[in-house]
Amino acid sequence: MRSILLFFVTYLSILNVYGQIQIFRTGDNGNIITSPEYIEPFINGTHSDIEPYILKETSVINTDVGYTIRCLRYNGWENETGDFNVIEINTGQGEVLNLQYDEGWERVSMPGLQYGNKSFYHETLVNGEVALFFTGATLMSQPPYLTIIILAHGRACLVFNKRMIVNNVVRENGDLLFNLQENVIEWTDEYTPADDAVLHTISIKNGLMYFE
Repeated sequence: MRSILLFFVTYLSILNVYGQIQIFRTGDNGNIITSPEYIEPFINGTHSDIEPYILKETSVINTDVGYTIRCLRYNGWENETGDFNVIEINTGQGEVLNLQYDEGWERVSMPGLQYGNKSFYHETLVNGEVALFFTGATLMSQPPYLTIIILAHGRACLVFNKRMIVNNVVRENGDLLFNLQENVIEWTDEYTPADDAVLHTISIKNGLMYFE
């Protein structure tokens, strides 16, 4: 009974008054606690001839520690989709995260945000954590991935990776809202969509990140 009550209280603690659920939480020891339902695995092949990687961009973000974010391209994949295939994050203690994606990420494209010609957008959260937003390569038949990584306490953690179109991003009363769509609409004719858009929102409110 005690364990059931503890679970219920924990569940309620990650809901806000609007029924939105936090994408991640930070534990007492500084660990990032993720929710598996928000993280889809990349489907990659086995390749033997893609190294050494080609460096496309390096960025440095300083929080409680310094992070170096390197975006790299598979060697010989100049004519494939995406701008880079590897996200590598290091601190002074060494590599803390390495993600690979065969279809690749593109330079970030989110209508409504001012981010320059960069490989990602970043936003600082309530306790000094930094959220990095990456957008995957666009394919005709399905939405690109939206990949979100959290930097905190010398760690880097993937907290969100799902196929989502970013329709636009707006700031309202200090909140940052990412308006998302999880499906590509097909049309039966010029005026008639074959199905409805499935819409979601990622919001950053009071420095916390929610999904709805």
